[in-house]
Amino acid sequence: MSDDRDVALQEAPPDTEMLAKTGHGEALQVSNEPSALDQFRERTRYPASTRKINENSFDLLNPGARHENRQALPGPDNPDLAWQVLFTADRFFVTGDEPILISLQLWNRGEAVLPESVSLQAEAVGPGDRRAPVMLAARSDGKAKTTVFEPNKHWPEYLGRVRVGAKFSARDLKPQSGELDFFFTGKERVPAHFTGTFRDFMAGGDLLIEVGLDVHRDGIFRIDGNLFDRAGKPFGWARFEGPLAQGNAVAALRYYGLLFHDAEAQAPFTLRNLHGYR
Repeated sequence: MSDDRDVALQEAPPDTEMLAKTGHGEALQVSNEPSALDQFRERTRYPASTRKINENSFDLLNPGARHENRQALPGPDNPDLAWQVLFTADRFFVTGDEPILISLQLWNRGEAVLPESVSLQAEAVGPGDRRAPVMLAARSDGKAKTTVFEPNKHWPEYLGRVRVGAKFSARDLKPQSGELDFFFTGKERVPAHFTGTFRDFMAGGDLLIEVGLDVHRDGIFRIDGNLFDRAGKPFGWARFEGPLAQGNAVAALRYYGLLFHDAEAQAPFTLRNLHGYR
């Protein structure tokens, strides 16, 4: 990330941009923001299917993470805005037999308060869906109300959004409600599985990693994976995008050779965060 502050200099170094306005008695100002040409060069340094990453590349390192934050509980039931709530889950994408952990937390003037009278209900909200909702049992861990939900036990053939509604209260807090969504792919709708077979080799100065798949439904697939160096730090992302036919298949992740030079990455390398969709 560039530093957008302007610094005063008496003499401009090369490869910088002058601001147009100098004013009376003012030193010339120089912007540290990269030029449009520099930004273009940075964006096009690698092919679109390869990217340099680091520990701050949150979305690529945690592709299914959620981003809820504490929210105030405004309105006539909470006129002083002293209450805050966090209703969230441990992931957004749920596949097959995977469970999802859902939690509900409350604070009053910054102090944690255990929610009371909590009821949780999950329902499939796909277009035209008529599935019966599922009541979820809320448990207490001393700080929050939680539940572990395994949607595949109820809707193994479902593909789409699931909405979890919550009703709750607390001492000195009138009944409240909230909801969150996640995306579920039932076991019967999973289009492919990774087989755990890999092959890596060099081609044209790039590192290719072939990933084995058992494809149940053919189509256009996107497969992503991150590379970590000897120290366990992430430095490279790559994507395969293309058609895969039903049966045994291979998706090749190509890590552009210049990436290893720029990141000064040292072997051995480890492939992690492998995931994909159709």
